Amino acid sequence: MAFAFGVLRLRPWEFYRYTAREYGLMMDGFALAEQRDLDNLRWATFVHCQLHGAKKIKKPADLMKLPLVDTEREKATAEAMREFLKRKINLPDG
Repeated sequence: MAFAFGVLRLRPWEFYRYTAREYGLMMDGFALAEQRDLDNLRWATFVHCQLHGAKKIKKPADLMKLPLVDTEREKATAEAMREFLKRKINLPDG
């Protein structure tokens, strides 16, 4: 309940209206938002390191692992590839 009242800033009557599933989804959403914020920081740090000649850092993911953001990108990339292949395979005859 401390997470609900403190971090999510829910009022007691709002907290008790949610089901356990809805509350879990809110917590997942909060975790994703936090990791997106860290992703922005990771990119800024990556750019800064590249400007100052850090050769060991090849991509932002080398700095910090963010499982929610990185898997979200992988899913988006896989979906984009599937969509691209659908368009190419289903070309109209002509």
